[in-house]
Amino acid sequence: MKKEETFQILEEYLKGIPVYNTHSHHLPAEQLTDVGLDYLLAHSYLNEEWEDCGVPGKEDFYRRFRDRSFYLWISRALTEIYGIPDPLSPENWEKTDQAVRAAYQDPSHHTRILEQNCGYQHVIVDAYWNPGEKRTDSPVFERTYRINQFLYGYNLTAADHNGNNPYQNYGWKFFGDFDRYVEQVQRKMEEAAESGCVAFKCASAYDRGLDFEAASKEDAQKAFASADPTEQDIFHFQNYIFQEICRICAGLDIPLQVHTGLGKMQKSNCRYLTEAIRRNPHTKFVLFHGSYPWLDDLCGLAFSFRNVYVDLCWLPIISTAAAERLLSEVLDICGADRISWGCDTWMSEDSLGALLAVRKVLAEVLSQRIETGLLSLERAKELCERILTVNAERLYHKNKE
Repeated sequence: MKKEETFQILEEYLKGIPVYNTHSHHLPAEQLTDVGLDYLLAHSYLNEEWEDCGVPGKEDFYRRFRDRSFYLWISRALTEIYGIPDPLSPENWEKTDQAVRAAYQDPSHHTRILEQNCGYQHVIVDAYWNPGEKRTDSPVFERTYRINQFLYGYNLTAADHNGNNPYQNYGWKFFGDFDRYVEQVQRKMEEAAESGCVAFKCASAYDRGLDFEAASKEDAQKAFASADPTEQDIFHFQNYIFQEICRICAGLDIPLQVHTGLGKMQKSNCRYLTEAIRRNPHTKFVLFHGSYPWLDDLCGLAFSFRNVYVDLCWLPIISTAAAERLLSEVLDICGADRISWGCDTWMSEDSLGALLAVRKVLAEVLSQRIETGLLSLERAKELCERILTVNAERLYHKNKE
């Protein structure tokens, strides 16, 4: 069969696959009571551009960003959800806004998009504003527990880029006992696991580099014991605590999701995790975002370490072309068993846009492989199911082999 034909077959097949969405920041229901188009865009990956143009600078916004991947996919999602035939533009802006506002009069609208339009079986939510927050507004929601704050427990006031500090969040006392602090971190992570969190999440690439080098307990304690720790003291403390977190993840057999690539752009390349991965062979490292723009380094890690998992989340809406390239190369070097996907969005419309993007990526890459004789159509369908559902079910313990 020709590529165009198999692409259409796969595109249609993908619509019927129930999806395990591995990463989302879906906003709490109480923040979704007065939603219009401007609110939706301001809580999407077009937020900085939207604010930069200034509401209601629709024409300028459209002119500058109409060809951007983020814009294209959210525009397609709006068309699918609200039945407006043409892509979002100044001409149909008000009509789209009215449709959005009318739909959000129903409090269940945002979860209905996830459950029905997207077909999600599970959505792992990273509530960085309240790590491990339990969601009750949809049965599909699961939780990851963000661990960044524990890297800032060397004093009462240090905080990660989300403003989290464990003493402030949990009312811990600062006893100046380093061993006790590590025990508290472990206890909190165990509590998170017992309460139903299926993953832990490290987003330190927005705070510091991913160069988590080996550190001695003696060096780590210097920041903990000092009223004015040096940058080097803090570096050692964070490296030691990260190592402890990796150990705890391995002991609990719960994956550690790690933001790689875009962030501070200083040592946010996934290759800086190489030694941490090597030191922790029993920790499952789920590396997010393709380490974009350093895709090749992620391929190298996935090839070299069986405890590295590739999550395509965010990448198809950053650059659909980059996602196609990464998927094709990962299939070449290590197969499909360690690939998953998450939307990495705040709004349901953006989530559907991300899903439409990854479906396009899968159909494009797999139909190309069918045309060149590398794959059968039936095997391509199996790979679609594996990447969107099966791998995540196994990784997050919903369906162990």
